[in-house]
Amino acid sequence: KLGVVQTSTSLTTEIFKRMCSKSGSSESEIVSLLQALPRSSYELDEVLRTIEQAKSTRGSLFLHKVGVSMTLDRPDMSDKCQHHFNRSIDCYLIDKDEEFRKGVFAYVMKECSSGNSNEASSSSRYF
Repeated sequence: KLGVVQTSTSLTTEIFKRMCSKSGSSESEIVSLLQALPRSSYELDEVLRTIEQAKSTRGSLFLHKVGVSMTLDRPDMSDKCQHHFNRSIDCYLIDKDEEFRKGVFAYVMKECSSGNSNEASSSSRYF
């Protein structure tokens, strides 16, 4: 029977540091681990810094998207939301796979057309 292992956020950060410094670690391994972990198990900014230093564009993209979703409807965090949104676009554009880079258009359209309908324009959050 499978169980749940709980660790401190600092230990999770150390796991990512080790994983990113290890030769042979792949983007897919990093993203798979990020997808498997509950958001509360890591400190976003610390893990993001580690993954960006390792030049893992897709891992960085995953975390920047988490950053956007965490700050999207919080007026007090609009600068942070804009930062994560802009960095998400950067992650798409610097990826080595041309087909993946084209995904930036769908991402921008989705983010700019969704959101709180009480606002005049949800895209104004980013621009």
